[in-house]
Amino acid sequence: MKHEKHREAVPVEVVRQISMKIDECAALLQPHLLGLSPKARQALGKMGDKSLAFVAKVHEYAHGNPRLVPAFSEVEAFDADYQDATGLQEIDQKIAQLKRGVEDIVMQAGAEAMEFARLFYLNAQTASRANVPMAVPIVNDLKERFPYNKRHRQASENGDREPDA
Repeated sequence: MKHEKHREAVPVEVVRQISMKIDECAALLQPHLLGLSPKARQALGKMGDKSLAFVAKVHEYAHGNPRLVPAFSEVEAFDADYQDATGLQEIDQKIAQLKRGVEDIVMQAGAEAMEFARLFYLNAQTASRANVPMAVPIVNDLKERFPYNKRHRQASENGDREPDA
């Protein structure tokens, strides 16, 4: 599968503007947010496309046939639920698409940055063995931060040493 290359950075000013607009959206929604716990989210029924068609038809019938509305229910509360469930669904889909797009950029850029960093580190190690000036302190600094070394170091500290070849 062919990946798109991350060609250029998103301009800092664009990132700043996006962040400000997201803050604006969050401020607009803040009074309406619920903060459901993971357990509460799991317990709730989900409304998919088929359920949405059913709920829309019930909404129509409830307004046309008020005598069929259960006595313990309020059509006004159902209206608010229906409005948010349908009206915010489009926003939810747009946010999901945007989130996926941002994740794609972060993932691709991160993979490319890590590949460059890994190649630089390997090249610095080679230079260090050849006694190139400044290579040794750079390698010593980077080896403490190199993610693959941490796993190996933790395994060694736990006594899970790999056998020497």
